[in-house]
Amino acid sequence: MSDEKRCVLIPVDGSEHSQRAFEWFVSHMWRTTDEVVILHVSDNPSLPNISLANPVSLPADEWKTIMEGRIKSIQDIEYNYTARCGQLKMKFTFIAETSSKPGEMIVNVCRNKNVDTVVMGSRGLGKIRRTFVGSVSDYVLHHLGKPVTVVPPVNA
Repeated sequence: MSDEKRCVLIPVDGSEHSQRAFEWFVSHMWRTTDEVVILHVSDNPSLPNISLANPVSLPADEWKTIMEGRIKSIQDIEYNYTARCGQLKMKFTFIAETSSKPGEMIVNVCRNKNVDTVVMGSRGLGKIRRTFVGSVSDYVLHHLGKPVTVVPPVNA
């Protein structure tokens, strides 16, 4: 094992796929000298189409409930990874960002944090579905210019 310091980014979304990628990293790649960036990218909350020609009154209570749920979800994800990293005595940073384009956000954070490599889970989309809905891991692979490890689903 090398003592060379690396910065490793692991995107997480609360799914079994990102959890599997994190645990794979711990078992196969992690060095105690690594600095790990755990990144959660959540979607922008969708707003109704509002314009002067189409004024809409947002139901404040409903909007508040949606936002509180999103915040709680992010806090739960952060808590789970903070607890696991604490068990491992892992040096890490948790970052939460909001974007409708998670692949672009991952690439931007990697560049801003001078990340050396990325470890991420794959949902296992088939070729046809991936063609229409895209793939975050595919985007990162083709736009980052750094090593990316994609951990496939167990049944792949």
